[in-house]
Amino acid sequence: MGAQAWITLGVTVLTIAALVRQWAAPEVALLGAVTALMLLGVLTPGEALGAFGSDALLSVAALFVVAAAVRRTGILGIAADYLFGRDSGREPLLRVMLPTAGISAFLNNTPIVAMFTPAVIDWCKRHDVSPSRMLMPMCYAVSLGGMCTLVGTSSTLVVDGLMRKQGLAGIGMFEITPLAVPVTVGGVLVMWLLSRALLADRRDPVASLTTERRNYLVEMLVNEGSPIVGLSIAEAGLRQLPGLFLMNIEREGRFIGPVGPNERLSAADRLVFTGVAATVADLRRFVGLSPAPEAHYDPTAAGRRNRLYEVVISASSPIVGITIKDASFRRRYDAAVIAAHRSGQRLPMKLGEIELKAGDTLMLEAAAGFYDAWVNSTDFSLISRVRSEPPPEPRKAARAILVVSGMVLAVAFGWVPMVVASFVAAGLLLALGVLTPREASRSVDLPILAVIAGSIGLGEALQKTGAAAEIASRIVGLAGQHGPVAILAATFVCTLLVTQFITNSAAAGLMFPIVVATADSASLDPRPFALVLAVATASSFLTPIGYQTNLMISGPGGYRFADFTKLGVPVSLAVMGITVFVAQWLWPL
Repeated sequence: MGAQAWITLGVTVLTIAALVRQWAAPEVALLGAVTALMLLGVLTPGEALGAFGSDALLSVAALFVVAAAVRRTGILGIAADYLFGRDSGREPLLRVMLPTAGISAFLNNTPIVAMFTPAVIDWCKRHDVSPSRMLMPMCYAVSLGGMCTLVGTSSTLVVDGLMRKQGLAGIGMFEITPLAVPVTVGGVLVMWLLSRALLADRRDPVASLTTERRNYLVEMLVNEGSPIVGLSIAEAGLRQLPGLFLMNIEREGRFIGPVGPNERLSAADRLVFTGVAATVADLRRFVGLSPAPEAHYDPTAAGRRNRLYEVVISASSPIVGITIKDASFRRRYDAAVIAAHRSGQRLPMKLGEIELKAGDTLMLEAAAGFYDAWVNSTDFSLISRVRSEPPPEPRKAARAILVVSGMVLAVAFGWVPMVVASFVAAGLLLALGVLTPREASRSVDLPILAVIAGSIGLGEALQKTGAAAEIASRIVGLAGQHGPVAILAATFVCTLLVTQFITNSAAAGLMFPIVVATADSASLDPRPFALVLAVATASSFLTPIGYQTNLMISGPGGYRFADFTKLGVPVSLAVMGITVFVAQWLWPL
């Protein structure tokens, strides 16, 4: 190898070490590596920065917008409530894994895990099951399902873009499906059989929310045409909500309480909850419920009030001594009272009838400028923002489903490339009002895009300098004497190990030139090697740091590092064995 190849290998080793030891954020480490190679003359500026305009990176960016639009409609939440929120004789693990694996084939993994994690936790609380039994299988099922199509996970799109750059035909929408479906089925089966024995019960951290002392009173209205009308409290998922307690139901002027789990919901029911701030804010996203209208609340104008605030009434406030209803919050503060809290006292059942006192804490829904307008006012002694997401808009779900279905069909039939289909879909979702431009811009995960660009640039250097070919020749030398299948298995193992410690997109960019060079050295068709690479890079099952969805469920599930390895080893072995067997059968080597 020449000097530039050794420089590239040295930078690559340092980059991997930085990623594994977490010396720097992944995007910083990879972009730093590419910058160093550019300064050292290994890469030209065009080669180093060219990945920022690649089809793979642009497709991932557009798909972030598409996934955010689907999440904004709340359709995934409706599916979660239907699948997890009702008592059923079906096996719980399969009930969690199979639907999430199926959905992840068409949507990016990250928003699916983000949406379904709270639903799984709620289901576990209602059925007295530790979340640690469910969250990791769900997360791994999402990763497995994401392998099944071109758009399921970003690493497959990266491999597709690199194949096109190499002069190979890109990956078809469902080309990888015959390989990935058996892998997914095998992985799900292994988790179904072994997770109970390998995953320990962990305390649900969400349960700690119930220990918070600031309990609010909040009223929610069951909307006309809501999917929960006619369901029992338990079936609707309103029983034993984390950090919330359903105290009463007001129906046609009479109160029902205590509320039993079999009580059926009717349209226009007013549900009275008591709970902590975080979960009260989450109630706004519950499909089928909306804040109960009072004289102080205007539901038709609530859409522009996209912020939640906690305020403490001061002793000198002009609203002390009058009820919330008579305080005319809408006129006075351009705000609506969502919930109220008074330390140590039981508040009246109707929110509007609470007579305000100094020290009362209210949760308000108000315009974005509320804080600046009133932070120095003597009306409130304290104002703080409550972190929350806007409520879902299921009425836009049909538009989102239509656009996403059109995108999938366009790519599947080869009408347009993935990058075109994804950008058209994102543009249509914006034009149809499913997502606002601000929400779209916030949905794009710039660090992930930087990781993809940096990994592609580093892979370019490995290929250009001959370092990839040298590594490939070593792999062929070690495994070649056992035949092509052994070479395929060796490249899978190498990729599998790398992707446990760096992101799957980075692993795809780093390993692609090595995998293709390995196939060329053995005079084999590189296509099956590239498709197996796509499966291997999505197989981050051994550590919590290899993929962001693993980190997302690590805290809520109370997992330790070793928990991922215990379940990940058998899943990884099953995935490797099935992948190598099916690949050499589909594409004879």
